[in-house]
Amino acid sequence: MPCLTGADCEDPALRPVGGATEETVYEAVTQLGQIFNEPEVARQLNADIRNDFAVAEAALADSGHSALKAVWLDCMPGPDNAGCCNEGRPGWDPSKTIFVGGGHGGPNIIMEESGLINAFADRPDSWYCVSIEDIIQADPDVFVIVDANWDNAMNKINYLHNHTGFCDMRAVQEGDYIKIQFSASNLGPRNGVAALDMVNAAIHVTTGADTLNFKSGVGFFNTSVLVDHTADFLCPFVPKVRGESASVSVEDKLPTWAIALIAIACVLCLLFFACALAMCIREKQGKPMFTSLEPGTAKDNSKA
Repeated sequence: MPCLTGADCEDPALRPVGGATEETVYEAVTQLGQIFNEPEVARQLNADIRNDFAVAEAALADSGHSALKAVWLDCMPGPDNAGCCNEGRPGWDPSKTIFVGGGHGGPNIIMEESGLINAFADRPDSWYCVSIEDIIQADPDVFVIVDANWDNAMNKINYLHNHTGFCDMRAVQEGDYIKIQFSASNLGPRNGVAALDMVNAAIHVTTGADTLNFKSGVGFFNTSVLVDHTADFLCPFVPKVRGESASVSVEDKLPTWAIALIAIACVLCLLFFACALAMCIREKQGKPMFTSLEPGTAKDNSKA
């Protein structure tokens, strides 16, 4: 079977020794430029990719965010497919049914450039078959979930939240998922912005911080969608408030309008007590703010 780049070839003899690296990405883009007779475009794309990788590394450093261990979920068995781990796949055996990002291809490069630690970087090939037990033992901080036409991202969410083995995993309980399109994981021009968006997505899913989006196909799952989608699963997703006890849920947070009403009520209370205090002080000084209207009590200032 022909392959566009050496790293994508099924024949191990045609792949880069030791696996694909950042330089392999530039070589792949240069090769595309030669194929389409656009060498200058390829050079500019490579310059952009280098810059994106550098910005991704700087963004991670500036955030003070520690490196996160990640499992790249590429393909899992589901109701509409038998999965990708069949005879002939790297790492295949009947007990290994989940296709993850290995240490020698595009997934590993994107994770490395975005500061993520690939839990299966020690496995050869771009993708590798592992077992459910392997993933549980890896205990990642975050899952990178591939969205593909033949195995979409929500199918993988179904699998994670409908298997008792995954229920106790931190990443599943906290919904720490990053979504990426399969096309962005192959070696090519999108790798740079994918790494940049991966940094932003990783910071968002673990801290809730707002992030930039460079439209690379990397993103995250809406919290309310995860809650609704997994409500009837074995492991329903119950969101937690970042930085608070696990027993406090997102629903316990007050909405903005309620906070505003409380603030207004507090201000009105302060004004009321200030007025009351002023009245008391004037009374003690013999200068009441109001005089009685009862007969015989009002002073006749005209006879003073």
